Amino acid sequence: VLQRGAVGAAGEIGHTKTAAAQGVLCRCGDVGCVEAIAGGWALVRDLQEQGRDVTHIRDVVALAVGGDAEARRMIRDSGRRIGEVIAGAVNLLDPAVLVVGGDMAEAYDVFVAGLRETLYRDAVSVATRALQILPWSHGDRSGMIGCASMALDQVLSVRAVDRMVAERGR
Repeated sequence: VLQRGAVGAAGEIGHTKTAAAQGVLCRCGDVGCVEAIAGGWALVRDLQEQGRDVTHIRDVVALAVGGDAEARRMIRDSGRRIGEVIAGAVNLLDPAVLVVGGDMAEAYDVFVAGLRETLYRDAVSVATRALQILPWSHGDRSGMIGCASMALDQVLSVRAVDRMVAERGR
């Protein structure tokens, strides 16, 4: 089930505070967000500070897929950090599936190896026993397909159909 939240802010997991990011400035202006140490832009920043010629997370992923040990380490560490935060969401929501997408999806195996390490360590075993962690299936069209799916869910939900039937019956 997709969660939107009361004001549409569900899923802003990147701005969850984590001890590992204590004191690190995030793009949102706050400090301590997991995104500040595990987001794609943070990995680019860190590699640039090492003198590496990268400008986008896709560059980091290309390095990792090409076998660059530092890029692979950083992506795996990103998965670990995100896994620490997602463990709380798994405990709270007990999802059947986590879908990994976005610009890091091409490095799915490396990223998810790190994510699994901390997710399975930090979440309760009953919630992870049958949990599936899958790569996105629609690539860069996932957002568009997800939006269309949400719109259809709204239009064709039991409540919407019942309301439409009731209004036509008047």
